[in-house]
Amino acid sequence: MKGKQKGRLWRLCLPLTTLSLLGTAVLRAGAAGTKPGDVNLDQFVDVSDAVLMARFIVEDPMAVLDSEGKANADLNEDHLIDGRDLTDLMLGIAKKRLDILYPTVTTTVTTTEAATTTTTATTAPAPEDSTELIADSVSYPYDVSLSVLSGQSEPAEMLTVGYQSGNMTFAVFNDQPDALKIAIAHQDNIVGYYLMCSEYSAPKGFKVTEYKDKIEPGANGGLYAVLVLRDDMSIQFSGVNTEDGLRVLSKLQYYALNGIRAAKKQDLKPLDWNGNASKSAEDHSRDMAQKKYFDHIAHDDAGHLIYYELIDAYAMLYGKRLLALVGTDENGMPCHYQVTDDGSPVLDANGNQIILGKWNAAKGKVEETDGYFPSNGGYRLNMVSINWGRFGESIDFGSIEPFQMLNGWLNSADHRKHIFTERDTAVGIGIAGTSDGKRFYGTQVFYKYL
Repeated sequence: MKGKQKGRLWRLCLPLTTLSLLGTAVLRAGAAGTKPGDVNLDQFVDVSDAVLMARFIVEDPMAVLDSEGKANADLNEDHLIDGRDLTDLMLGIAKKRLDILYPTVTTTVTTTEAATTTTTATTAPAPEDSTELIADSVSYPYDVSLSVLSGQSEPAEMLTVGYQSGNMTFAVFNDQPDALKIAIAHQDNIVGYYLMCSEYSAPKGFKVTEYKDKIEPGANGGLYAVLVLRDDMSIQFSGVNTEDGLRVLSKLQYYALNGIRAAKKQDLKPLDWNGNASKSAEDHSRDMAQKKYFDHIAHDDAGHLIYYELIDAYAMLYGKRLLALVGTDENGMPCHYQVTDDGSPVLDANGNQIILGKWNAAKGKVEETDGYFPSNGGYRLNMVSINWGRFGESIDFGSIEPFQMLNGWLNSADHRKHIFTERDTAVGIGIAGTSDGKRFYGTQVFYKYL
């Protein structure tokens, strides 16, 4: 028995030892679900496929392949299964030849003629017919180990979030920010991607969320990115187990933010990430979540709540926080009225509503009266020892995942100015949820160092 096994292993080492693959051409053409290298048809490509192929090559009677398994084993498409296919498979598994297992697929669309124009486009197959994930003519692997992608380029960062369904790992590849890709893995198995692209084809069994720029749409209806995720998976805020997980999703949003900046305005430099600023933003989001702001308190035209801190101008001691709303005084001029947390007016000893800020015609804005300091993004940056020269802030509530939140800001005329800022150099992002985990608030603070 030992001698017989040794002989079979020796035969395996001969590169030209072959077995005919009868009828492969017909079977391969008709096998819509073929996946190069998946010899045992378990939807993964790993060492077990190589072992089965090796046993088949040495004519092990227990190594049986059906037509689809044979088609997947014939990697060089020469209608034979031999040592060369096995070598290619092992190189692919070892991440030395990813092109063998994940070839790029490009399909050219027929030229369309209109009354006065002729256009030619390159795209992937229609989503309903697709068995591969293709974005801007590049094919992306899925249902394989996340380590497969490391053979192409090392991720800039690996971020892990604890979800109720188990850990989700986000591998961020940002060597080309304008073509940012984030691979999403569940228990090391790739289950989806966030991709910056203008066109795509999604595989069967995957759901797609499109992100579009509706203010400056350009081509393809403004499509700039897609989230392609296996049907049974989710990256929503509501499934995150801990606050640490929300912090990770904040960092994920940061990469997508720089991706949008690079894709839409290539001359913009990436914004720096600052952990202290992000903590400040998270504290603000948590404060909004705890008090359920936007539910019963008004805000200004830009969607911002206005906060104030009672301040001792000499000792710089901060006291009770005051909340203000936008209104008009007896002369019809803009002003900020003091209110309680539920939005009720605060009256002075004479029964008049207390005004915290008055219109300054020379500066063209409402300016706070003596004794009050605005608790805005700049104030909060001061509290975490960041010396800023200028700042901008965006807040959000109601979004269900980080990319949707960012897309909402992109499609707000006021908030998108912050996204495409040319003067700010850094950003902090923080996300927090209500105690029941049903609503989530986000804060972005952009600033330039002093």
